[in-house]
Amino acid sequence: MTMKNEYPIIKFPYFIEQSMTIQPPFYKAKPHHPPEPLEPIAPEKNDDYGCLWFILIILVFIVIIFKFHWIAIFVAIILFLISASDIGNNVEEKYKKEYEEYQRKKESFIEDGRRFSEKIQKYRQELLLYEKEKEIVYSPQNVKQYQEAYYYERLNNSPKPLRYINDSDTILGKSEDFFFNKLNQVFPDRIFRSRTIEKTSFLPDIILWDKSLNILIDIEIDEPYILETGEPIHHLESNDYKRDIFFTNQNWFVLRFAEVQIVTETQACIKLECV
Repeated sequence: MTMKNEYPIIKFPYFIEQSMTIQPPFYKAKPHHPPEPLEPIAPEKNDDYGCLWFILIILVFIVIIFKFHWIAIFVAIILFLISASDIGNNVEEKYKKEYEEYQRKKESFIEDGRRFSEKIQKYRQELLLYEKEKEIVYSPQNVKQYQEAYYYERLNNSPKPLRYINDSDTILGKSEDFFFNKLNQVFPDRIFRSRTIEKTSFLPDIILWDKSLNILIDIEIDEPYILETGEPIHHLESNDYKRDIFFTNQNWFVLRFAEVQIVTETQACIKLECV
């Protein structure tokens, strides 16, 4: 069974480290760069006569079937000219519609260009305002104020030891009364015993409660064994770790002394409490 040998042991609430690194929130969204308008592409006039070649091949095939009879040739020429005219008209009509659409898009592009210049100017103003506000929020002075407010808020929300416990059945260490009286002399009206917070069975040996600063310290005196029975206590397999975790989660400090330190280095232990 391994005994603890590194005393005093100081456990800090978790919010202490958080209060030194936490940053104030900045909820304002960064403005987005407006999208640039896209210039339309001018349509190309395509001579789409691929199908005309297909018609010509069919007509030639018909003429061959009718053995180049002049009527067949005449009809083929007429049909070819009609097809070429229709296809040409369709190509021209398609190009005309595409060009008209292009002109509308071009006019819209010019108007969007004017609006884009206004949007860019507004965007730059909003971005400048955003950066200034962000600089104020994350300024060293504001960050320090926010961290201090966070620190004191957590202290103020620490559960107070208002629940009295009848410790008549609790085995008290021989040095507890001695150290309790010594601390009372140095910290009058701030030293308590037989108290704890709600909804826990953990009972601190001694409590230092500075009500002006809302600081609560669980002071534990770790004896190596129970004098009456010789049973080892405060070893690594004990529930001290769970106790420490519980109180630090409640924003309390935990300070553990070895019993021998209380007896032989009383003043040094009291000075540590002052710090």
